[in-house]
Amino acid sequence: MIKKPNYFSFTITERCQSHCTTCNGWRTPYDRIKYELSTEDWKFLLFEMKNWLGSFDFIFSGGEPFVREDIFEIADYARSIGLNPKVISNGLGLKNKCEQLINSGFSEITISLNSITNPEIHNISRGRKDAFKITTDVIQNLAYLNRKLNKPKKLTITSIIMPSNLTELEPLSIFANKNGIGICFQLIDGGDSFFDAGNIAQEFNKMLDEMKDDAIKAIDRLKYLKTQGHIIYNTDEQLEGFKEVLINSAQKNTPASGENIIPIFAREGYNYSDTVSEDKINKCDLYQREVSDYISPQEYTTTDGCKVGYRNFSIDPYGGVRICLSMPPVGSLKDDLPENIWNSEEADLLREKIMNCNKSCKLLNCNFD
Repeated sequence: MIKKPNYFSFTITERCQSHCTTCNGWRTPYDRIKYELSTEDWKFLLFEMKNWLGSFDFIFSGGEPFVREDIFEIADYARSIGLNPKVISNGLGLKNKCEQLINSGFSEITISLNSITNPEIHNISRGRKDAFKITTDVIQNLAYLNRKLNKPKKLTITSIIMPSNLTELEPLSIFANKNGIGICFQLIDGGDSFFDAGNIAQEFNKMLDEMKDDAIKAIDRLKYLKTQGHIIYNTDEQLEGFKEVLINSAQKNTPASGENIIPIFAREGYNYSDTVSEDKINKCDLYQREVSDYISPQEYTTTDGCKVGYRNFSIDPYGGVRICLSMPPVGSLKDDLPENIWNSEEADLLREKIMNCNKSCKLLNCNFD
C-alpha cells in the first residue's frame, strides 16, 4: 500500500461564465449539469475523505466554482468537520459576494488576472469585455475587507504567462504588492492541461518561436522582484523550470489552427464511472496526442519521473477520481471508497504511465512540488 496523497483538487463544476482562450471547459454542454455531484454528494464525499485522511487542505476549482449556488454551504460544511477548503475563481461572480466570501469557510482565495495596465489583454483572454473591471474591483474589495479581519485570509492573484502579457508580469506583481496580497504565475503549456482550447498549442509555439527571449527576461525580472520583497509564490526552481521549457522544448505535430478540442467530460459516450484498464492506459492521451508531441527536458522537475500519481488526488464534477488531470479517471466515488480507489490496481497501472510521461504539465502549479 502506497502513502496517502497530500495534494487535493476538487473540480466542483465545469460550468463557467468566461470564454477563456486558454481553456475549453466553458464549451461543456449545460445538460451535463444533471450529472454533477449534488450538495449532499459533496458533503458525503468530504466526510468519507475526512474518515480516511483526517484533517487536510483542498482547493475547489472549475470551471468557475461560484456558478454553483451551494459553494458556500459546502465550504462551510467542510470547515465544520475540520477540513481546510480553498478556492480559485475568475472573480466574475463575486461582484456582490465579497463580504460573504471573506466571512465564509474558505481559508484561501485565489483570483485569476492576466493584465493590469492594459485591460484588453485580460478581457480578450477571458472572452468578455467586462472581465477586467469586475475582477480588479473584486480583488481590491477583497483586499480591503480582508485587512479588517483579525485573522485575515490568504489572498492570491494567479496569472498565466503567455505571449500577450509578457510586459504585464511586473505590473501585476506591483499591483498585488500594493494591495498586500501574493501572486503566482503559471507558464502557458503546450496543450497538456486538463482543459485546453484549440489555439493553446499555437500560443505556446509563438512563445517558443517569436518571444522566447522576452519571456525569459520577464521571468528573470520576477526572480529579481522576489529579492525586493514582492510576494511571488513561485519558487526560483519553478521559475527556472519555466525557462528550461522555453529554451529546450521542441514542438511538432501542432494541431491545425482553430481545431476544436472538446473537454473529455463533454464527449459523447463518456462514462462518468469509467475506470482505467491496461488497454486504456496504452491509449490514454486526453487530447489524442502522443507524449512526444511536446518534448522538454526530463530534468526540469525531477530526474526520476513525474510524481503527481503519488501525491495528487482530484475529484471531477461527477465523482471521478483522477491522479493526473491529463489522464482518465481511475475510479468513481459513486461506486467505491476513496482509499480503495487510491490503492487500486487501476491507479497503480496509471502511476507507471505517469512516471514515464515527459509533458510540460509537470510544471503546472497544481503539479509542481
